[in-house]
Amino acid sequence: MVAAGGWVFFMGSLMGAPQDDPRVQEPPPPIIEVPPVRVEDPRPEFPVGDRFTLRTIAMRPRWDLTTREFDAGMFSGQMNLGDVAEFERTSMALEGRLDLGPWMISAMILNQKSRFVLNGDTTFEQHEFPAGTVVEGTAFFSTLEVFYRFDVAGGPADPFQVSMLVGINWSKLYMGLSDDVRNAREGFSALWPLPALGVEARYWMTDRLSVTASARGTRFRFENPFQLDGGETQDIRYLFGRFDASLEWALSSHFSVAAGYTGIDAFINAASPEDTDTADLKSGGLHAGMSLNF
Repeated sequence: MVAAGGWVFFMGSLMGAPQDDPRVQEPPPPIIEVPPVRVEDPRPEFPVGDRFTLRTIAMRPRWDLTTREFDAGMFSGQMNLGDVAEFERTSMALEGRLDLGPWMISAMILNQKSRFVLNGDTTFEQHEFPAGTVVEGTAFFSTLEVFYRFDVAGGPADPFQVSMLVGINWSKLYMGLSDDVRNAREGFSALWPLPALGVEARYWMTDRLSVTASARGTRFRFENPFQLDGGETQDIRYLFGRFDASLEWALSSHFSVAAGYTGIDAFINAASPEDTDTADLKSGGLHAGMSLNF
């Protein structure tokens, strides 16, 4: 019995030896590498392509005008025509824009009219309007812009797109006061098509929601030898700048709506030995519009 017990103890010791031997180690647990999650910018579900956009802009314009008629010896001084003519503080402007391939064509019109009674004597473009006269006031601005687009980063189907714009700006600006006897109007017919530059950027926040910002304008100085009244050559300085920012929601592949802000500054100075006229339109306001994609 003693021999048998010793044999069992001996065999148990042999079988337990590998487990107690410190030289025998467990294999290390396997290492499982999980690749990092890559968050990609949203891509447009309906990329922007050829389209027509119609937009209304709730402008709050300021029409500043200064006329100095040296040959007639009449000087109006600086005039805020909006205050004199009692224009509505907010006026709706209308804009249409066509994007066709790399071309962008935009036309905008802003027009204000009023009929009022002059509170004081007013000098305007070689005419004297006495206080108490019933007068009609007019202010008009329009611009036609044609640009060729050069994409410098991204594209219509990418999460972002940055484009340079090279083209022309053709603006028309005039202001006037008239009654039954007098018709005084200051128009700047020498605003021919002028070279213009711009930049436009779009970023997609989701697959249907994007934000767009653009700035474009021109600054030019030239001589106008064709005065309507047969006077001497005019020295023309013209400055135009426009900024837009909008948030756009693509309803489908054909329709989208947008809202945002538009700011405009148009300045012109026309100087000659006979007269010097300066006009400055500053305006800005909220816009809303709809685009038809085709």
